[in-house]
Amino acid sequence: MQRLLQPAQAAEREATASPADEAVDKATHPFLTNTLQLQPAYIDIRDGGNATQILVRLGIVYPYFFIPGIKLADTYSFARLEMYGKSLNSTASPNVVGLQDWNALLLGVEPFRWGAQVGLGVAATLPTATNPALDDQELELGPAIGAIITRVPYLQIGALVRILFSVAGAKPDLGSALVQPIIAYHLPKAFFFKTDGIMTFDFEKSPRATVPVNLHLGHAFTAHLVLSAIIEVVTTGIGTRNVTAELNLNYLDW
Repeated sequence: MQRLLQPAQAAEREATASPADEAVDKATHPFLTNTLQLQPAYIDIRDGGNATQILVRLGIVYPYFFIPGIKLADTYSFARLEMYGKSLNSTASPNVVGLQDWNALLLGVEPFRWGAQVGLGVAATLPTATNPALDDQELELGPAIGAIITRVPYLQIGALVRILFSVAGAKPDLGSALVQPIIAYHLPKAFFFKTDGIMTFDFEKSPRATVPVNLHLGHAFTAHLVLSAIIEVVTTGIGTRNVTAELNLNYLDW
């Protein structure tokens, strides 16, 4: 999938980059390569309490247009499943442990030679939560669009937008837009900075907007192994001033 990078950028990096540097290109791109990620987190809840969370993220790239066997020029597909578990110890919900709702994403991605990839598809929230204190336990579906620009050497800029509506469960009025701006800057010696906080805009209930801000500092140790430390603060909305510290272990091209 390295060929999907803009040709000038790819040529420049091929001349100077190590396999670890190339791994940074893949790790910071949201839908470029097969990935298996383990992401533990600790959340300090401003209103009292704390939580620990574990995320397993599985991403698969395949060279067909959604359905295996269907080819459409250079278009490829990216499928992702995010599996969450959480231990919550807050004032309202002490000592609750279980699964949260899981997220699924399927995009058909078109690469452009001038240095961009654009994906269209569908997103879903799966009602896997084992306790209503951990998540909504609601099946939600909706469209998704993603884009990333790789034309500028060492810089990636893009976004992933998902619009979700409740289709089954006890809360039929759920509806929200999840907007994830993505900016990554590649540093020397296979280090990188990245920000990709997911903003939530609720269509039905207040507060309408929840806006977290985060920063990753990551390093590729090999062509397949990338480790990132992440700090995130909620600036407004649900969980304002909550602080989350995370580690992301990313195994690429499995």
